[in-house]
Amino acid sequence: MEWLLERWTPAALLPGFTAAVAASGLSNATAMELSPDGKLFVTEQAGTMEVWQGGTQLQANFFRDTPITTDATGERGLLGVAFDPNYATDRFVYVCITRPWAATTITASAALRPTPPAT
Repeated sequence: MEWLLERWTPAALLPGFTAAVAASGLSNATAMELSPDGKLFVTEQAGTMEVWQGGTQLQANFFRDTPITTDATGERGLLGVAFDPNYATDRFVYVCITRPWAATTITASAALRPTPPAT
């Protein structure tokens, strides 16, 4: 393969905007989504989902108490996250995962049950 055009475009912030770290220390992050209540949910390929707010990690693994099984080889794994339109009342979070026993990607849903902080 040969590149037809090599170009680097530096990112520049528009006036009035500032850069800030929203999450760090992620492992193979695949997607992120802001919940209606302002939390940042970041999916990781191996099947974990971190929850952040204001640059602070609230949960290291959203699925800690109810782990999910996913096939994380190649381009498979925990691939996406979305929130139910009625999230404020039903707390449903939807994830897109590849299961080890399935040949295709499926969408699964999980009810949000915040995990208490570890002591």
